[in-house]
Amino acid sequence: MIESSSLEEYDQILEDLDADAIIYSGPILRSGADQLIAEVLSLSTSRSRLFLFLTTDGGDADAAFHISRHIRRYYRSFSIFIFGLCKSAGTLVTLGADEIVMTDFGELGPLDVQTTKPDELLQVHSGLDIFEGLTAVSRHAFYTFEHTLLNIVQKSGGHISAVTAAQIARELTADLYAPITRQIDPVRVGEQHRATRIAEHYGLRLNSNNMRLNAIEDLISAYPSHSSVIDIDEAEYLFYNVRYPEHEEILLAQGWADSVRCPRSDATVINVSLKAKEAVRQREDDEAGQPEHGDGEARAPSDGSGGQDDFASGTSEPQEFDERQHEGPPSDSRRKGNESADETNEGQNHHA
Repeated sequence: MIESSSLEEYDQILEDLDADAIIYSGPILRSGADQLIAEVLSLSTSRSRLFLFLTTDGGDADAAFHISRHIRRYYRSFSIFIFGLCKSAGTLVTLGADEIVMTDFGELGPLDVQTTKPDELLQVHSGLDIFEGLTAVSRHAFYTFEHTLLNIVQKSGGHISAVTAAQIARELTADLYAPITRQIDPVRVGEQHRATRIAEHYGLRLNSNNMRLNAIEDLISAYPSHSSVIDIDEAEYLFYNVRYPEHEEILLAQGWADSVRCPRSDATVINVSLKAKEAVRQREDDEAGQPEHGDGEARAPSDGSGGQDDFASGTSEPQEFDERQHEGPPSDSRRKGNESADETNEGQNHHA
């Protein structure tokens, strides 16, 4: 339970920064996106900035697009704070932000579209697996053909022509790799390619001019696995405005250290601004003898998952939030981001 005095301090910090703050922790789902949008609408604020503290393993690309697009619609400036994991669909949300604020524990991931495995209940696999597999088969098949062709020509002493040697090498390579290539489902490959194009399409539509040249292409194809780490240094090669958090911004996350560091098992939205405002209102009501207000926190349906927190330590105990671990290098070497804002349009259905 967060002290009322701390919440009142958060309200003052947000007032001074002209910002609202919301935490999203857990899988990116349509239900979670709807809850976040409802929380934004509930604020009815004239503040110009939104701070979104996001931690997720990924989720639905359509939901990610809605989250980022809606925030940009209602705020002139959008800053995303990454204090832990922010993978796949989470990375897609960041493409609409004007700046990315990361700690040394924060990590983005590639725009990897995950799809359900055929005939497997509740199992998904990385879209990168399919393309990496095709690339590996193609590369090894060509090497086998080339190696066989050159060996035949060389060891025959020129008695076997290049045309004949090529035919022999082709048939040998085809027979060797046939058991593998027969397992390739062209429909499955087509579906995966289409899903990847949708992620790319959403990324281009969300672009807030914070992305560097070829950033989307790199996020889709330059990393070998879903779990590839994109830390703050790597992020600076992909985005213009990347920096460490300031002292006041770290304070805002202290009361919810477990939620901003590790994704919850269900999609959870915490309206920090509303909680802070209600703490101030509660104090005023107490002084005037008025009834108390609500709590500002809501949980979205988890699509069947539980409600326990996942902590970095692997235990169920909340972590202490050590501010010094999140401040980054001394202030003279901190990255500073320039703010920019842009508007774009809306999108469709697939998993990232």
